[in-house]
Amino acid sequence: MKLVITILLFLFAISQNIFQSKKFKVVYFNRIEINGIYDSESAEYINNIKCKIDGQLFYIADTLKEFEFSNRIWKPIIQIAKNKFQLLLEINDRPNKNKILMLTIEDNKLVNEITIPTFDTFFFDNSNNKFFIGQSEFPEAVDNNKKTQYIPTLFFIEKKTGFELDTSRTIKFNKKKWGKFYGFQPNFSLLIKPNKN
Repeated sequence: MKLVITILLFLFAISQNIFQSKKFKVVYFNRIEINGIYDSESAEYINNIKCKIDGQLFYIADTLKEFEFSNRIWKPIIQIAKNKFQLLLEINDRPNKNKILMLTIEDNKLVNEITIPTFDTFFFDNSNNKFFIGQSEFPEAVDNNKKTQYIPTLFFIEKKTGFELDTSRTIKFNKKKWGKFYGFQPNFSLLIKPNKN
């Protein structure tokens, strides 16, 4: 009986090791390749991310960072010029809200790297411009749900030149919501009662 249990434990350990080293790969535009390893606890999380374009390595993520590649309301990559791309990688930031790591690649090199909120919704304006809306964190209600931490809502416009923060729309919206614009970054020590309109 002990031998059977030992064999079963050994087989389980091997299967866990195989799952831990299961490789992830996705290719965009037949040029941009993302490789990683599936997380041992959940197949939806990918770590050890390495990004290549035309076989050249341009980004290596910290090994502790986890990414998700599920379908979202935004495109994972857009081409913004003949040899220029924006790659939007979703960082799993549990228990906090996920973030987007936006990498801009030009002439096979990484030229810009910023972190932006994941987008919660989108809309089109009268000129058919597409806007994405997101907050960098989940707001927490305090003071009997009358006040919350200041977490601004950010508006991004998808242009032919890539995603850009629409500062004027962001300021206007947050002024209306909070009575005043307190900046583009969250301020967790600032507790305000948002307007309902």
